[in-house]
Amino acid sequence: MKPYPKLSADHLLVKAGFFCLTRPVFQFVLLLFFIVASSVASAQLGVYAFTGSKNCPTQNPIVTSQPANAVFSSFSTVNADCKDQYDDQCNHDKWNENATIDLNEYHQFSVTANSGYVLNLTSFSFRQFIKDEDNGDTRWFLRSSVDNYASDIGTGLALESAQTPAVVLPAANFTGVSNATFRIYLINSKDDSNEWTIDNVTLDGSVVTAGPPPADPGSPTSDSPQCAVPGVTLTANGTAPAGETWYWQTTATGTSTANSASTYIVTTSGS
Repeated sequence: MKPYPKLSADHLLVKAGFFCLTRPVFQFVLLLFFIVASSVASAQLGVYAFTGSKNCPTQNPIVTSQPANAVFSSFSTVNADCKDQYDDQCNHDKWNENATIDLNEYHQFSVTANSGYVLNLTSFSFRQFIKDEDNGDTRWFLRSSVDNYASDIGTGLALESAQTPAVVLPAANFTGVSNATFRIYLINSKDDSNEWTIDNVTLDGSVVTAGPPPADPGSPTSDSPQCAVPGVTLTANGTAPAGETWYWQTTATGTSTANSASTYIVTTSGS
């Protein structure tokens, strides 16, 4: 029995239960898992407001206040040119004009939990607009160090009118992490002089003690052997503590939250 690694601080556990299906000549065993998830309050962790008179490098690239038990890095921009166009905002040009992400050109910041603490990150938002939207296909993309910037967490259009997109961060990837770096990319910029302006870059979540996981729930019981429809019924052993929910899984690394019932009917045998 091992804890689910990505969700350890939010108290995610994997628990295995065994049962058998009897068939003529053969006996099959199916392994079923369920996870335990606990809820944690979320709040604003940090905001980059860039308050101050326009300047290059961008003025005031630090969060308005550091959270307890974690530290945000300075906000930085890689391979785009700073423009001192607006007060209280972060403004750059010479952005990617191609239709695919340039992994070497981005805005970025990091947040790191203090020793003995972990991060439960829930959402990301920022205000942004482009000087010239051209054909209307200029887009921003959000990625993170959690998967080494391999996949998009969020994306949207960069238009001449200001927008404030909000991205919900997947709990399976952003719960119980010790640190995370976020990068924002731009594609299909009209030309080198097209300026992209951002402001109020905000990360929500919580910083919690990296305590031990809760006790393992008891092994499920079953009514096996069953050789007829509907199949073997597994029943969770005990009741989830307050603030926790148990979810059935069909693999050792499952993270589905689709089934939190007290029973699970199995219709397929496994070796």
